[in-house]
Amino acid sequence: FTTYTAALAAATASGDVVKVHKAHTEELAADTTYTHQNHISVICVDKDASDALATMGTSAWIGGSGGTSRQIAIAGAFRIYFYGVTLRISGTTAKHLFLGTTDGQHGVYENCYLWLGTTSGSAVLSVGSNDLQVFAEFKNTTLRFGSTAQGVSVGGRVRMEGGGIASAGSAPA
Repeated sequence: FTTYTAALAAATASGDVVKVHKAHTEELAADTTYTHQNHISVICVDKDASDALATMGTSAWIGGSGGTSRQIAIAGAFRIYFYGVTLRISGTTAKHLFLGTTDGQHGVYENCYLWLGTTSGSAVLSVGSNDLQVFAEFKNTTLRFGSTAQGVSVGGRVRMEGGGIASAGSAPA
C-alpha cells in the first residue's frame, strides 16, 4: 500500500501487522482519525534490510510539516502497538495529537517520536479524556513540542519508561 490509511484498512484480523518503511512520509490533506482493529501492530521497518526494525525519527512521519495544521487521532481497538513510528502535526493553529479516543483503548508507543510541530501554545498531546478509560504506555518514546505553552493532557492513565523531551523543540513550561 502507498498510504497508511489503505494499509490500516486491510489490517482487520487480531494479530495483523502493518509495516511502515522508515523513509515513508505521508502528508495529510485534512484532520485524520485512524481507526484500528483490536490487537494490531504498526511497526517501522527498513524494507531495504529484510524488514529489520527501524525508526522514522525526524526524517519521515505520518502527519504534516507545512503551514496548514492537521490533527491526528488514534481511535478504535483495545490494544494497539506502535514501534518506531513518528506522528507529526505542524502549522500555527491549535491542532492536537489525540492518543486514545475510544473507551478502553490501550496503546503502546515504543521508540516512537510524537511531534507537536505547531507553534500554537494551545496545542496538546492528549491521552484520553475525563469520560474515557484510556491507557497509554510510552517506552523510550520522544515527545517534541513547538511552544513552551504546550503540554500533555492526561484524561486516562499513562506509563512512561525512558524517552524524554526532544532538545530540538521547546520544553513545556
